[in-house]
Amino acid sequence: MMCMRKIALCLAAALLTAAFAGCGSTGKDQVSSSSSSAPSSSSAPSSSQPSSSSAASSEASDNADDEPVELIIKDEKLKAAYDAVRAEFGEFWLAMPAVITEAQMTEVYYVNAEDVEEFVGEMAFVNISGDTFVGAKAKPGKAETVAAALEKRREDIITQFETYPVNFMDIKSQAAKVITEGDYVFLVLMGDINVPDGQEASLQMAEDEVARAEKAIRSVFEEAK
Repeated sequence: MMCMRKIALCLAAALLTAAFAGCGSTGKDQVSSSSSSAPSSSSAPSSSQPSSSSAASSEASDNADDEPVELIIKDEKLKAAYDAVRAEFGEFWLAMPAVITEAQMTEVYYVNAEDVEEFVGEMAFVNISGDTFVGAKAKPGKAETVAAALEKRREDIITQFETYPVNFMDIKSQAAKVITEGDYVFLVLMGDINVPDGQEASLQMAEDEVARAEKAIRSVFEEAK
């Protein structure tokens, strides 16, 4: 398992070096989470995605050299949910994460700013991974609208890796899930994955990883009840 993780990390690093050589830092609205320095998951794939995801990943990668600042989450429950998932996964957080910008929120995740009180999230900033954590506090009556938007993004991720089935992401992406708790909506896809016994076992592993994230999120709201 450790060997697979090292191989995947080295492969991703090599691809990044080739793909982003010469790119400048342009995203002034990009911030990086203080927790984003954790090693990437071994599940990061090793090829390109279609243009919509590539554009988002390229923007994030351009901003990766910006001075990192703390990701500020104002809403207490939203922050607690983020912290709970972050703690649950530890070093196997998202593959090479970068904070999702407001532009990406609308263009890539289809969430309109007027539908949310707060939107936070991180995504793999390379176009070789679909790893994502999104949390949003919807405005009253807008939770279903936000959930539908994130569901569309979930379907995009699945479609992308059906076309580019690399490093098991075609399997892993199928485990992506939209989770709703009252006015709070989340999209999660993360965790480790390998193929010990074929595709069925790997999909189960990917679903179990997402289930860990869901359990961590729901525990925050159960405590509040």
